[in-house]
Order: sequence, then C-alpha cells, then structure tokens
Amino acid sequence: MKRYWKTAVLIPFIISCIGVYYIQAASDHDPVYILSTQKGSVEEAAPLSMELYLPKYGRVSVTSEGSRSENELLPWTKDDELYWFDSRLQSLSRVYRAFMRGKRDIRALYQDENRIAYAEIREIGKVEPDYRFTVSVYDKQREASHSFEAAVPQGSQYEYIIPIQVQMDGKTMKVVSRAVKKAKLQSGAVEEIHLFTIDLEQKAVLDDQTIVTSASPDQTSQLYIREITAVNPGEAEHNAVFLMLQSQEGQAGNALEASRSVVSQGLVVYNLWTGQKKVIQDELFSSEIVNGLEYQTVQMKYAKDELLLTVKQSPQELKVIRYSLAEGKVKQTFPVNVASVGDGKEEIRNNRLYILYDKKTGASSSPALNIVELDQGQTVYEGILMEKDDQGMLKQVTYQSSSVNGRINLE
Repeated sequence: MKRYWKTAVLIPFIISCIGVYYIQAASDHDPVYILSTQKGSVEEAAPLSMELYLPKYGRVSVTSEGSRSENELLPWTKDDELYWFDSRLQSLSRVYRAFMRGKRDIRALYQDENRIAYAEIREIGKVEPDYRFTVSVYDKQREASHSFEAAVPQGSQYEYIIPIQVQMDGKTMKVVSRAVKKAKLQSGAVEEIHLFTIDLEQKAVLDDQTIVTSASPDQTSQLYIREITAVNPGEAEHNAVFLMLQSQEGQAGNALEASRSVVSQGLVVYNLWTGQKKVIQDELFSSEIVNGLEYQTVQMKYAKDELLLTVKQSPQELKVIRYSLAEGKVKQTFPVNVASVGDGKEEIRNNRLYILYDKKTGASSSPALNIVELDQGQTVYEGILMEKDDQGMLKQVTYQSSSVNGRINLE
C-alpha cells in the first residue's frame, strides 16, 4: 500500500482544484442577482430562495443575499442541487443522502420526526404487466433502514398505477394511488383512486379500497377526478381530497379540452384512518372555479381540515379563499395585489402564502415575490429580482415573458 500513498494524496487535491476552477470560472463571468426588498422586512425572505430560468443566463438560484448560477455547481452535484423536483426532497437528500438516492417523487414520501418512508409502485413483466410495491423505511433514531416488496392486489388489471399520497401510523402505512384500469371492448378506460393498507411487520398489503371512481352510472356524461394536493406533501395528514368533475357526452374527450362544459359534482373528503367519506356540495365550487382550475387561474390546496384557494381575478389581483372542510363553509376571503404577467407559482408554509410571479414593468416584466400572512390577510413582504454590478449598484432585471419560469424553495 505504501507504493500508492502519493496517488491517494493527489486524487483529493486534483478534485479540489477542479472544483475551485469551476467556481472561479463562474464568478468571472456570471452576473450576481439578489432578491431586493421593496416592502416589509428582509427577514421574511431569509428562509427561501428563488430558482429561476433567465433567458440570457440559464438557471440561477437567488436569495436576499446573492445568487449562484448553474455554472458554479460542480458537474456531479448539479443533479442534486438544481434539478430536484421539490425543495423538501432536496433538503432530505443533503441529510440522508444514501437513503434518498433515486427517490424523487414527493407524493410517494412520508416523514415525521422519527422516520422517513417511501412507497414506490413498479411495473413488472412485459407480456402480462403487473405491479408491485417497493417500500423503504428509514429510522432516524437508529440511523438504519429496511425495504421490502409487496404485490399490488389484482395489479394486472391496471394500465398504470402511481402513488399520490403516503401516510403512516405505527406499523401501518396508507398509500393513496391513482389507477387506470385497462379498457374493455366498447368502453373507455376507468380511472380510480385506491387506498392500500400495508402492514410493515407482515410486509404485505392487507386491504385495498376504492375511494372514488370515474365510472359513470349512465352513458350521458363523463366523470373526471381532480386531485387536490396537500399544502405540505410528505407530512402527516388525515384526509385525502378530490374534486369530482362531470362533462356532457359529445364534448371533447378530456376534461381540459371540455373545460367549458365541465361542472362540479362535489368535493370528496376521505379520512384515511376512519374511512369516513364526506361529499361537500357548495356553490363555491361553481363552473367559474372549475374552469379556473383547468386554465390554471385557480390554485387549490388543503391542510388538515382547511382548503385554500387562490383565484386570479385580474392581472392586478388575486383573491384568497380559506374554506373549512369540517364546517363546509368559507372562513375568510381577502384580495392580494399582484401586477402579474401570466401564471404565478405558489407555496404555503407556516401560515404564509408565498407567490412567485412576473411583475409587469411597462412593456417588460421582472421576477417578483410576495409573502402574505394568512390570518391577517396582509402582504408582509414584496421583493423583486435585481442585478448587482461590480460597484455594488443595483438594476432591475427585465425581459419579455408570458409567465414566470421558476419555483420557490423553502428551507
């Protein structure tokens, strides 16, 4: 081994030099951006970054203190640092790197203070495709993980099946999945939402329930299932929430194309642990809201027993609606001023609504961020993207855009 000590010393040195080269090369050419505070305290924006795609410079990650570009990252870390689908996965990957390797769907993940779990559904077989669960659980206290496979009940009857929510309690895992059955002759494909109960000790699926189905009781209409995502996917929730839509026969073949004829059949709230199913009929879920969902002018998310809707009233204003799922009524409504171009991106964390959008500035637009405190219904922070020159002077970044291209990362 003594013969190779020089090689062992040189390899880390060479890697370090390569890293310094890439960082230095980037700092010599890439501009520096910051999220410049226009209203409120800069502390409000401290825990977040904006990951943007700018027409001239590609991907950049921007905070209130500065930025880093795609070029500044080492080649082998780009995939982990910039291309993760969800910032929560990104954060978990940094801490639990070995366990999180290859796990990139936030809908298949669950975590609490004691463990992380991931339930993937894999297709097996080519001639007669079938499906199996691959379940992985990491114990944070013991710093140990285990995994196993379990058959999806009657898996061969599905065209495809994917997990959309995972919950855990003790040794029991609940996996909510969206499935499409193979189409039979003279009938269309049927979409279903299933709830699978998995015993982590027995390493088997104990139960398979169908929560909702698109199967129509008659031939005069088509039913569609709209999944409502959780505010904090991957964290503990006791409900799964869906909006049932209906379009008349003879219209376009899917809900998006037929959005003008789509009407609501009610909001389905299903308690994963008690099996209680509630259908809420409310004029709030009118054709205006339903069509807004299809055209992405309405965003809808839920947390515990509350539904949060943001409705784009005009290019200058959003309407925020807080709806109680337990009481079946609107709790609060208030406007938020955003002079936006196109659609924005929204995140909710710690009772705050974060809105990333392209702010209209004359004939151009600039990436901007608003933070709204939900209980008070007030905007507590407004920021806009600025470029800092070598002398420390700031200038606003403007470009032609129809919608912001980026996302908010909250640590």
